[in-house]
Amino acid sequence: MLFGWGSKPDLSELRTQMDAALKADVIPKLRAAGFRGSYPHFRRIRPDGTDLLTFQFRREGGAFVIEIARAPEGPHVTHWGKVIDAKNLTAWDINGDMRVRLTPAGIAGSDLWFHFSDGQIGLCVKQVERQLRAAEAWWALPPRLPR
Repeated sequence: MLFGWGSKPDLSELRTQMDAALKADVIPKLRAAGFRGSYPHFRRIRPDGTDLLTFQFRREGGAFVIEIARAPEGPHVTHWGKVIDAKNLTAWDINGDMRVRLTPAGIAGSDLWFHFSDGQIGLCVKQVERQLRAAEAWWALPPRLPR
């Protein structure tokens, strides 16, 4: 839905619609690819490591990023010394230089967001689904070591 001149979208309603669309269209694709977890944090444990994906919504509303990471096999030790089993790991537990963001244009280290404040929920979902293919290619690379 597009909004007319002078109208302002209800961002809380759009967030509800975006959550529903991600849960209906994107999350089943993640599950089919072997991911487990609960929205917004997902993980896929493999013999050689754990693939991670987290949705992070902008506090002001209308946009989100998707952070992906890959951890070596077994439990992960954070930089502050906490040991986290692979089945509880999230992308946020991985050092910032070892994770990347999916953006509407691809994988980037920049601060690009998936925007839905214009009401184009379907277009946003299509952008996410397209970038999940880029994420699969990134996860296929060997895990990066922390700097």
